[in-house]
Amino acid sequence: MSDTWAISQELYDWIIANLPQNRTILELGSGEGTNWLSNHFEMISIEHDPKYLNRYRSRYIHAPIQAFRKQCGVFPNDQGWYDREVLRRELPRLKYDMILIDGPPNKYGRGGFYKWRELFNLNVPLVFDDVQRERETKLIRRISACLKRPYTVYATWTVKHFGVILP
Repeated sequence: MSDTWAISQELYDWIIANLPQNRTILELGSGEGTNWLSNHFEMISIEHDPKYLNRYRSRYIHAPIQAFRKQCGVFPNDQGWYDREVLRRELPRLKYDMILIDGPPNKYGRGGFYKWRELFNLNVPLVFDDVQRERETKLIRRISACLKRPYTVYATWTVKHFGVILP
């Protein structure tokens, strides 16, 4: 696994070990990790960037980034998030067994997941990539507190770490 926009080998291995094959993963963001995971799982990818749409074996939901009109509450440095109307329309129809929070890109921030968490089924494993970054650490802590469920952070041999909240 060499793509810099990909999940780490350790995260990939954790998912393979903890989610039975042929289950469905809802991922925020799409990249080379989508390709690897689609060999074992059904994938649904929420993606803002048209160049990643239909690139890998996944059901794609195109949700362009919408800039925040005002600061995103506890995530004041976030610039925007996936189009909420697209998510409101699409998410209730979906059944998934895990959520992989790996998007949108860091330049936008991922605080929208916290702000609009009611749009998602949170009674599945929640996997947060890039928790070595301050904003992603804050996100997993906030979601953990809201759900009253602990989180675990997995340090990898690379600089990328991931965190998990189990149902």
